[in-house]
Amino acid sequence: MAVDRELLADVEPVTDAIVIAGGQRERVVVICLATQRKMAIATIATLAAGAIPVLVPPPRLSVNNDITVLHSTIARTKPSVILCESYLAKSLPHDGDAPVALPDARICKTESFTPIRDAFAMQLTSGTTASPRICVWDQKSLLYGIDSGMSAMGLCRDDVCLSWVPFYHDLGLVNNLLLCLANDIPLVVMEAADFVRNPAVWLKGLSASAATLTWGSNFGYALASKK
Repeated sequence: MAVDRELLADVEPVTDAIVIAGGQRERVVVICLATQRKMAIATIATLAAGAIPVLVPPPRLSVNNDITVLHSTIARTKPSVILCESYLAKSLPHDGDAPVALPDARICKTESFTPIRDAFAMQLTSGTTASPRICVWDQKSLLYGIDSGMSAMGLCRDDVCLSWVPFYHDLGLVNNLLLCLANDIPLVVMEAADFVRNPAVWLKGLSASAATLTWGSNFGYALASKK
């Protein structure tokens, strides 16, 4: 998947659906989708609507197969909108759902939401040593971090970024999706599940895309070195 004009064209109908469902300034949108493409579209659409995205790992992935994390996130963030896989909609608390312009996905609206001020985005911690906590980022701090990273690495629009790190991970969301969007840097994204099954696709992707920048977690580098 590449973050390009074709992908951005798919954002508009999702943005409209979010606004109609009640997603707007100071309101949270919980995003729990199964592919990087759907996660990217939903995140960009949420930001375009002025709402606050919080990304949650889809329960069907082996790295996080407990739906209680999703339920807990909804209970703690009190979103106005939930974007999820169709199979999840019936098991989530909401006041109505409808199809959305994403494959096998539903948009759910809730009436018992809580506005949150001065937040640009929210994200869960990894939950490796304890239950996932919710991090809240304000726009100024997030942009400062992105600008600092750009400056420190000497990045420009001629660079190409490739990564398999999921967008619900801060490395995937901030250092890949948001950094590249904010600076018009081409971004090529692989599915984490494909990388885990065959780490060699990471190296093949770097060669095929002529990427000048890539990101990976300690887990990823360890897995790639073993296989």
